[in-house]
Formats: sequence, structure tokens, C-alpha cells
Amino acid sequence: MNSYIPDPDAQNTLMNLVYITCAYLYGIAQNAQTAVTITLKEDTQLIPFVYSLYGPDPDDSYKLSFIANNDLVLDELFMLPTGRSITYYT
Repeated sequence: MNSYIPDPDAQNTLMNLVYITCAYLYGIAQNAQTAVTITLKEDTQLIPFVYSLYGPDPDDSYKLSFIANNDLVLDELFMLPTGRSITYYT
């Protein structure tokens, strides 16, 4: 015997929840960044390298986040050594 009677308000609420969740997940997917890791084949200067990846940086935010993301030490702030693995985000 099947005695379940669906409540239209509960169905609408559930449908709205599913739609809002899908829209939220779609927004996250659209704004997600892809991490790219490369190994340097030669010594590379930091500032021109960051410029080639991200373009102009008027307030140094690209350079600062690049330094933090790659845990650069003091010796690497001017010249990135050959063989260094670098991660940047697209």
C-alpha cells in the first residue's frame, strides 16, 4: 500500500535548493584557477619572468603572490636558478 502524498511546498523547496546549489558550483568552476608547474631550463630573472606570465603589475600583487606561492628564498628574489620548479596560476 502506497500512502505517500507529496507536499508541493517541500518539492518546490527541494527543487530551489538543487538549482541554487548547481548555480553556486557552476560559479566556483568558472572562477577556478589552474595550477601549472614548470621546471626552469635556464637561470631566469624574477621580474621579467613574472611579467611574461601575468603581464603588467602596477601594484606588485602578482610578484608578491608568485613569491609566496613558490616559497622563494632571498637568493631567488633576483635570479631563479636552473632546475627550479615553479608553479603559477592561469
